[in-house]
Amino acid sequence: MKRSDIAELLLLAALWGASYLFMRLGAAEFGAFALAGVRSLVAVLIMVPLVAWRGEVGVWRTYWKDILVVGFTNSALPFVLFSFAALSIAAGLSAVINATVPLFAALIGWLWLKDRLTPTRVAGLAIGFAGVVWLVAGKASFKPGASHVGWAIVACLAATFLYGFSANFSKRRLADAAPVAVAAGGHLVSAVVLFVPMLALWPATSPSPRAWSAALALAVFCTAFAYVLYYQLIANVGASRTVTVAYLIPVFGVLWGALFLGESFTLDMALGCAVILVGVALTTGLVALRPKLLAAACAFVVCLPSPVRANEGQARAEAAGRSIVGTPAPRATLTTLDGGRIDLVALYGRKAVYLKFWATWCSPCREQMPHFQHAFDAAGDDLAVIGVNAGFSDPIEDVRAFVAEKHLTMPTAIDDGGLSEALNLRVTPTHVVIGRDGRVKYVGHLADARLDAALVAARAPAADVVAATAPAATVRVGVGDALPALDVQTLAGTRFKPMPGRRTVLVFLSPWCESYLATTRPNVSASCRAVREETERRVALGGATWLGIASGLWADRDDLVKYRDENKIALPLTLDASGDLFRRFGVASVPTVVVVDAQGRIARRVEGRDASVRDALAAALAQ
Repeated sequence: MKRSDIAELLLLAALWGASYLFMRLGAAEFGAFALAGVRSLVAVLIMVPLVAWRGEVGVWRTYWKDILVVGFTNSALPFVLFSFAALSIAAGLSAVINATVPLFAALIGWLWLKDRLTPTRVAGLAIGFAGVVWLVAGKASFKPGASHVGWAIVACLAATFLYGFSANFSKRRLADAAPVAVAAGGHLVSAVVLFVPMLALWPATSPSPRAWSAALALAVFCTAFAYVLYYQLIANVGASRTVTVAYLIPVFGVLWGALFLGESFTLDMALGCAVILVGVALTTGLVALRPKLLAAACAFVVCLPSPVRANEGQARAEAAGRSIVGTPAPRATLTTLDGGRIDLVALYGRKAVYLKFWATWCSPCREQMPHFQHAFDAAGDDLAVIGVNAGFSDPIEDVRAFVAEKHLTMPTAIDDGGLSEALNLRVTPTHVVIGRDGRVKYVGHLADARLDAALVAARAPAADVVAATAPAATVRVGVGDALPALDVQTLAGTRFKPMPGRRTVLVFLSPWCESYLATTRPNVSASCRAVREETERRVALGGATWLGIASGLWADRDDLVKYRDENKIALPLTLDASGDLFRRFGVASVPTVVVVDAQGRIARRVEGRDASVRDALAAALAQ
């Protein structure tokens, strides 16, 4: 290949990789059908005159039935499916899944056209589809109330299946037809098919200039120009070399998503992409392996560990937000790290408000920060973007260091628990979008197209502004105060009741502290373990009334039961789902132990961030 051919191949991969970026930017405002319709219609306006200039219009009359099939399977349906997927999953993930097209093409060719599958190609198919399973394992959920990520992945796979079918169909029925005319005819069919759905489902709110720019770039550069370039490359260097573009599209798709959308490229994505591309290389014959190496490659894929993901976060956030979406947002005044004050009520009516709750120890929070910074940088005068540290096991020095490390420039405050309670915080990160009318519009966990769409919709002018709700006042108690009445039920179903004349010990904990924080905050993990072990020893000795109070952040009753059973905990446990008990006792970190004397007054309080807390707890209980 000449340098000019290599440059054109890279340009083609960059354009087709950018199509997922533009779909992500446009789908939230246009919707799947409208975006696909605009894409096809604009592409047709460019490609039809080109076909006429080349004198190839006759191809349409000769092959109109076959072009009709190609229009459905290679344009209309895949365009809608990928646009639908762009509403829920990252552009980079869509681009990686698209790399499975050669796998489906080979499988369909074997089933339909009786193409021969050598052992190497069979192994390639197995490895490639194993990569898909790896990539989506734990990510796709179809449970009621869950996010649409599962259906988005199914949509991507359905689109790639259709591309694979169309490739085989064209090979069998359109091998002698002019390829540019076939491509233009397919887009013409797509434009006609999608025209009525496009008009029927046109968004009520006019898409922004940004969305229009994305839609036009998708149609002009990623569709019309890219197809012409594709067939030009086939003519210059041959089909076998041109199809290697499939290996480059995921690279550019991930790159554009990271650069322009702040998307993260995780280790799971990297491994899944690598395995898929190895499978594609074997299936298409780009590389051949000796039997021993082939067996080793298959064994490696089989032995890959299952990816660990926290994909229940979106479902938990949506469930927690269901009761507040559509209701007036709360009153709150936030104090930022630099000493400034933000009165949210003063913003309602003038601006939409985007609050992101996060924590320094939270891995998905770290992954999403580029998207958050991008949202702040792109916000206009009608959107206030505010970072809210959840204030849970996060010393202010850690928060300041994190903000500096991530180069965050938006105003950032640390919550005292009141705003978290008012907005039902259950996971980190949690995104809360408040419209200009002062109502909560969206609550979610993922930084996806639904969040982007909510940020756009929230900026719409409001006819009226509702009055903000006043958060419930919390009376806090500390050392020297009397133990307040606690109406608490334990996991065992009993009511907690301090015994007169006997000490009471309250242990504030989190069921995931020891496991999750082992990597991000090993010292805190060690302190949680030390307190658990010392507490269990003391409970066995008797002499006090004990109660373990678990935070509801990233934990529900089932999580607490699992924690109890796995660690064989005798300490009576209760779940503080709303965080009310944590706030009443002013607890902002785990582990924290509150010791109440025999007269019912809070005598001591023990907190720790390392294993030395065991000695401090033992000393407090010995007094």
